[in-house]
Amino acid sequence: MAGVVIGSVMQSAWAAPPRRSIVRTRTVYVTPPVQEVHYLPQTTTTVTVPSPTEKVWVMNSNGSMIPVELRRAGGGNYIGPRGEYYSGLPTNEQLRKLYGF
Repeated sequence: MAGVVIGSVMQSAWAAPPRRSIVRTRTVYVTPPVQEVHYLPQTTTTVTVPSPTEKVWVMNSNGSMIPVELRRAGGGNYIGPRGEYYSGLPTNEQLRKLYGF
């Protein structure tokens, strides 16, 4: 029996090593196809928004004109360049006192 044990040990010592397999992988990046997008022309709508300011030309005593820009305060009221408040569009005479000569 000792010979069987020694023989089996000797046989496994001389046996070929297990086979190794090498696996090689390759990474492939796939890009999606380019898709063309066609936009339809859009129709444009013009909306007129009232300006928050209004330019008033004041006539001076020598006949020259000077622009005065008034801000709308809502409700038909206006605010002058120096912060003065008008309850309606001011007259040429009112503005000439402050901005004209």
